[in-house]
Amino acid sequence: MKTSSLTVKGQVSIPVHLRKLLGLAAGDRIKFAAENGRVYLEKEPDISAIFGIVKARKSATLEQMEEAIEQGWSRRAALTAPTAKRKVALKK
Repeated sequence: MKTSSLTVKGQVSIPVHLRKLLGLAAGDRIKFAAENGRVYLEKEPDISAIFGIVKARKSATLEQMEEAIEQGWSRRAALTAPTAKRKVALKK
């Protein structure tokens, strides 16, 4: 078991073999947990790595997005209106 010293700023150096084992590099975020007097750490997943995984089936222009938002609000207003006044035109 390797040892490391705690600095006055509360920092500890993680030994090279553990950094390699966990795939840690400078700037990575690390999660800590304590249980039964032991401290556990693991590399926090990089959220930027998941960007681009989901691809849109088709793109939309800004005008199309604004129209869809307006339709959504109109539909919502119609659904929340008193029952006698409801006029809902659902688009399929």
